[in-house]
Amino acid sequence: MLNFLKINPKINFNFENTGNNVLRNTQASNKVTFNAVNLAPLKQDTITFSGRCLSVNKGSDTKDCYKSDTAIQTRDSKTLERKSDMGSWKVANQILNEEDIEFAFERFKTDISSIFGMPVIDFTDKKLKEKHKEEYVTMLAENINKSNPILAITARKKEAASIKEKMGSKHLRTKKEAKKQLTDILGVRIILSGTNKDSGNYVVKKLTKAVEQGKIKITEIENYRNPEFKYPARYQYASDSKLEELMRASLKRGVKTFNYDIKQTESGYTALHMLLEFPGGIKGELQIAGLDVLRLKEVEDLCFKALTNKSISHEHNYKKISDLFIPIKDDNEKYCAFMDYTRRAYAAERAKETHPLDKDLSFLELPDDSILDPVYDFNAIEKMKDDIDKAELAKIKKTIPYTASDD
Repeated sequence: MLNFLKINPKINFNFENTGNNVLRNTQASNKVTFNAVNLAPLKQDTITFSGRCLSVNKGSDTKDCYKSDTAIQTRDSKTLERKSDMGSWKVANQILNEEDIEFAFERFKTDISSIFGMPVIDFTDKKLKEKHKEEYVTMLAENINKSNPILAITARKKEAASIKEKMGSKHLRTKKEAKKQLTDILGVRIILSGTNKDSGNYVVKKLTKAVEQGKIKITEIENYRNPEFKYPARYQYASDSKLEELMRASLKRGVKTFNYDIKQTESGYTALHMLLEFPGGIKGELQIAGLDVLRLKEVEDLCFKALTNKSISHEHNYKKISDLFIPIKDDNEKYCAFMDYTRRAYAAERAKETHPLDKDLSFLELPDDSILDPVYDFNAIEKMKDDIDKAELAKIKKTIPYTASDD
């Protein structure tokens, strides 16, 4: 048996299926390689957030704040801007309208809905998100009250602007290259409540059964963890044994190589990401995360993109938030202070027990003795985001056809 309790949290595992006896003898039938470099098979910018896959060394000098050379590189104020210009709007839009992409997306939603017996709410664009908002909130409230393991399931296709930017950063120029290398064009998110590991185990068991039955094909798992927590701990979304069963089921069903990554993230974001493969080689990402973590993620993701020079202009008019982070991009001390605050804020959200939707909604406040201005408090940034969203929503409502059910 693989003993995950002894795994270094910064090591990547690559399991190669070498024959029909793959489950009989782990050492003989699976090739296991250990790579100290944190590989990222699911890539970054998945659905609406990134894994922040940076190596971290707890206990290092405060000025280093877990920041590696990779962090310095991603904060280069010109690099990403130059690369993003290489992307093509035309190709990005064509990808979204490709028949195989649309077919895979519909199958993704149908498969997940069938496995869990729940509708998958489509949040592909702003209009759909607004149209389905009431259904989403109602579903969250009902499932919290019933203590169900899953609160809601949402799906989306990546926006053309994000595809263009990512194609540029990866030097991809054709639809074929993009569909092969961008694994997050399609995404589904399973939303859990509270810190009860039983919910995550329930989801993983359901997925394992679906893999065993040949309903879905899972090839990769990324287990994102917060350095503020000591692992293994109650804040894991699923137990190591359940994840091991899922990997073994995939190998038994003929997956040639199964990648499993455990990563401590610079931001403290915690979630399980899984890569699904559909006929034709199209890939999609399934995310499993807690409701409170995702609430913070919606705000923190804008901060992350501002700090790493990723465009957020296509996500409403968030230039005001982007400009907010200009003073601390190249100020190492303030950058480190913000990342330390971010990790602790994520830890606070992950530790929250199940609660009604209208309770316990404040984020961890910025410490009084922080060197950062109060405008960097997540509660203040959320307020700024909400004001921008309300203005955008007023524009969207004018374009949504009126129906009698709106009364």
